[in-house]
Amino acid sequence: AIRDSSYPKLSKCFQQTTLTFAPCGWLWLTAGFHLVYLRRHTQYVKLPITWLHLARLIVALILGLASAVHLFLPLEDDKSFPASFYVSQSLWVITYLLACILMVYSRRFGVTSPCIVFLFWLLTMFTHIVPLYSVIMQKVNCKSL
Repeated sequence: AIRDSSYPKLSKCFQQTTLTFAPCGWLWLTAGFHLVYLRRHTQYVKLPITWLHLARLIVALILGLASAVHLFLPLEDDKSFPASFYVSQSLWVITYLLACILMVYSRRFGVTSPCIVFLFWLLTMFTHIVPLYSVIMQKVNCKSL
C-alpha cells in the first residue's frame, strides 16, 4: 500500500498500535525508573503550584477525557470497530493519567518538569502528525479526482 500511491499510506491498524505504543510505552517503561530516582536522589521539597504546572495538568486531563469520550462514541453508532481501536484509546486514557500523576509526584520532590514527561509529549506530538497527514492527503486526493 505504501509503494502503490503518490503519498505514504499507513493502515489504521498500524496507526492505532505502533503509533500508540511508542509514546505510551516510553512513559510506562521509564516511569518506574523515574519514581525510584525521585525516592533515592531528591529530598522532599514541595514546590508551589504555578500557572504553568496547572496548565499542564489541565491539558493532560482534557486529553485523557477526550480520549475517554472517543472510546465510548462508537458504542452509540452501533458500528463495529477493531479491537486495536479500543486498546489504543484505553491505553491513551490511562497514560494521560500516568502523566498527571508523574507531574504531581515529581513536583512534590522538587522536580519542576520531568524529562521523561517532556519526551512523552514530544513523541506523542510526532506520532499524531502521521494520522493528521493521512487525513489531509485523503481530503486533497478526493478533491483532485
